Amino acid sequence: MASVSSGGSLPDDNFSNDSLDYVLQDVQTENDADDFRSLMDEIGIVEGDHDEPNENLKSKVWQYFTTDGTSRSKATCKLYEKLIDRSGGSTKNMIRHLRNVHKKEPGCASGKKSSGQKRQQRVSTKENLRLDRLFAMLMCADYQPFSMSDSVAFRNFVRALNQSWTPPSRTAVSECLVPALAKEIEERLIDLLKKVDDISLTTDAWTSKATENFEALTGHFIDEDFKFQSVTIGIEQLLDQTAAGHAQLIRNLLDKHEGLLEKVRSLTSDNASVMKLTAKLLNLEWFGCFPHTVNLVVKDGLKISQCVALLSSIRTTVSYFKRSSKAMARLHDVQRQLNLPLHRLIRDCETRWSSTYDMIARYIEQFPAIQLVCSEEAFLHPTLSAVDLQELKKLRDLLKPFAEITTLMSSETNVTASSIIYYSNQLMKAAAFGNLTSSDYPVSAAVASAMRASMFSRKFDHHQFSRVLRMCTILDPRFKTHTFSNAITINEAKHALYEAAANVHPEEEETVAYEVTGSLFDDLDRAVCISKVTAHAQTASRNEVDNYLSETTLGHQLDPLEWWKERRDRYPRLVVLVRRYLCIIMNSVPCERIFSKMGLVVTDRRTNLTAEKASLVGVVASNLKHLESN
Repeated sequence: MASVSSGGSLPDDNFSNDSLDYVLQDVQTENDADDFRSLMDEIGIVEGDHDEPNENLKSKVWQYFTTDGTSRSKATCKLYEKLIDRSGGSTKNMIRHLRNVHKKEPGCASGKKSSGQKRQQRVSTKENLRLDRLFAMLMCADYQPFSMSDSVAFRNFVRALNQSWTPPSRTAVSECLVPALAKEIEERLIDLLKKVDDISLTTDAWTSKATENFEALTGHFIDEDFKFQSVTIGIEQLLDQTAAGHAQLIRNLLDKHEGLLEKVRSLTSDNASVMKLTAKLLNLEWFGCFPHTVNLVVKDGLKISQCVALLSSIRTTVSYFKRSSKAMARLHDVQRQLNLPLHRLIRDCETRWSSTYDMIARYIEQFPAIQLVCSEEAFLHPTLSAVDLQELKKLRDLLKPFAEITTLMSSETNVTASSIIYYSNQLMKAAAFGNLTSSDYPVSAAVASAMRASMFSRKFDHHQFSRVLRMCTILDPRFKTHTFSNAITINEAKHALYEAAANVHPEEEETVAYEVTGSLFDDLDRAVCISKVTAHAQTASRNEVDNYLSETTLGHQLDPLEWWKERRDRYPRLVVLVRRYLCIIMNSVPCERIFSKMGLVVTDRRTNLTAEKASLVGVVASNLKHLESN
């Protein structure tokens, strides 16, 4: 009898009935089948259609096939539900299908076997499933092509490590293992999001190398331990790029989680008008990606003709060093001589935020080496004049706060919404550049003026009037009321917090009961009781807010969620509001990062990969942290 190892572990929900067909390929004999059924009972998997093979079909190959029912000349593969021709009652085509497609021996005699051929000792079914699962997780995590599974070199490497395990075929990985992982993730997310009361969404769209449109949807919430959590709810092919199409796709993804749409507080996306309309159709608060908006402001400023000419000169020099290996080698030599950092020059990229600032900062850092190399006879190349260099330094100082805020606001693991009002005010001040005059620095002054005009047109000064952003800001112990520009705004924010806190009713809150006696005064007694409850709630909530605002403001470098975690018992009403508002994320970076990685899945050499499989790989890869690896 084949032994079934008790080693390793397999969580009850690791494999669904959808993947049960796949694991049957490891059953080699009737004794193995008995052991496998015992194993399925042990781990709680229902056999379903695999209870008993057809009693009249004695060949072991029938573990994997059923008769068609309508024709004796056809058999259906249980693994893929594909019809196989068996004219004349032969099982030869069925055996060939198992060997060629599934890369597995059916466990029955077929053809001649060489005298020296021996059956290799196989690992137990449970261990085989565990290794196959880990292999599929590796393929998704590293965005490896499915063809790696059939690589001779890879299989030789695996055989050297473990002769008793054979990697599953590329077909098994793509058709069974990856979908099983995706199904497992979906079930885990359903359980996880059931416990969430408030969640915010981000979404973005992307066009692959195969010219197929995809849309990703991510969810963000604060868990019971006051940690900022992110999940990828889904990635689907986008067939309708209208607002109605976007809204329907988002609804379909949310409908997989019962009641989730009612828990959503906001939708963040890029600044396209179609996404604003999408949020309106979903009846959600919409926010544009703040780092993207900042990047648009910077681009508006850099369009000034004088600035275009200055940046063009820098790009020409950087491109010269990147094209010439001799010039680059000489630059490194000079860097060592001048004790400069051995950094490469940076060329800005249209789609990379803050890359122009990075290019300018690196150019200024390496200017002594650049100037020296470009002055040598072998590398004659024009460089900036002293006046242009001073102008460039002033431009770098102008762009620096925009680059810093872009980096800070691109986080998906920290609170971001509470910083918007403060950062908007700071950027408006930076663009004012009080000591900047057009006579001393004409290029930088023109850029600053254009950027300030762009911020006004994009309503940076209106952020402090947003009810949601006010609530986010005042609930952040780093800011509270200190970011609001005047007393009126402060009072309005405090009043909104008083009102919101009064509408929160902690579970442990005392209730006032009244007795219905059938008296003429029952309605009056009820009104008095409600009045007492309301007064108690208002007093308690107001005390909470006042005590919170009177505490010392937290340092900007500290974690506001950790601060609230330590005071959850002291402010039971406010912590509910913290989870509701501070979960709002003000960037679409999570979706941007998903699609940057999916560019490794759908490449020029993998354009035949179906949209469905590409989506599954993306979902699995971005949610692997929610899977157990054992």
